[in-house]
Amino acid sequence: MKTTKWRYNFAIVAFLAFAAVALALAGSGVAFAHAHLKTATILPDATITAAPATLTLTFTEETSPTETKLSVADASGKQVDKGDLKVDGANATVSLNTLPDGKYTVTFRSFTEDDSGIINGSYTFTVASGGSAAAGDASKATQQESVGETAPAAPATGEGGLAGNSSSFTLPALLILVGTAFFTGAILVIRQKRRA
Repeated sequence: MKTTKWRYNFAIVAFLAFAAVALALAGSGVAFAHAHLKTATILPDATITAAPATLTLTFTEETSPTETKLSVADASGKQVDKGDLKVDGANATVSLNTLPDGKYTVTFRSFTEDDSGIINGSYTFTVASGGSAAAGDASKATQQESVGETAPAAPATGEGGLAGNSSSFTLPALLILVGTAFFTGAILVIRQKRRA
């Protein structure tokens, strides 16, 4: 008899926890896969001795040909790409002007059309013609996920203007919901034990 009651109580708590998580994810529009940066022909934190004619970013999944953005700027903020962004599946490519020695910032936005998932990201690399090359690391890019918002209609010009967007979903909110569910379940268990 006690085993049956305990299973019943556990089922209540588990159901409440599951419901809290499901509501949190559904309400925030969280998706589990978006087009994050996977690799690039010039990686984050890389040092190159000569700049290539183009920069290509490869994402973890296909990104929108019309809503994807990619720009490269020098240390003063001046755009140094040619604004001719081309998107093919998971690849976004832009042509580069001649890059003298210095530090450059790559700013990008990917847009996953099936769930309107937006990833805003950026990273830096260095051109040092007389220095030593360093490969860089894709994981060093700053990437911020934003879901449930519509990407502004704009041509894929490669121009900047990518404001940081934050998701309405936060981990603390989820933890609060799960904690509330467990607390409610615990109260139910205590009440049932008192009745027994």
